[in-house]
Amino acid sequence: MMQSEPACGLSLAEYVMAKKALVDLCRSSLEYTDPMLASVEQLDVLKTMLQRAMLELSKELERWAPQLRLDFVDQQREITAAISADRPTERSKRFASTKEDLLSKLLGVAASASTRLDEDVSDKAFVSARGTVRQLKTLLREVYMAECIPY
Repeated sequence: MMQSEPACGLSLAEYVMAKKALVDLCRSSLEYTDPMLASVEQLDVLKTMLQRAMLELSKELERWAPQLRLDFVDQQREITAAISADRPTERSKRFASTKEDLLSKLLGVAASASTRLDEDVSDKAFVSARGTVRQLKTLLREVYMAECIPY
């Protein structure tokens, strides 16, 4: 589904997909403070990895913006607006009723962001961020299995 790359190495469509991955991860970040996760041993590691992934995505977006003739300040405003925008279809999904639901939701967000970067963005761009998002997804999967699947 990746479009051919322009001379600068990244298409606007790929930039938008990376931006969507960042927005989704940012929107999920408040969920990591939910009291239901207080007993999760690796919570601090998850939070740190999430912060690193968001920072790496943001830095890469800032780096690519001029090559696509985008003003990154405007991009930041768009990202902030997208993060804080109320999405009616998500109102009922906003609050998880169990720790299992919440971890499943967080894993879904990380998996979606990882897939979006892998399938819709050139593998030559967002390399570090892509790796960190994959690590976050893997760790969330491990945490989910440890916390929610009885052995």
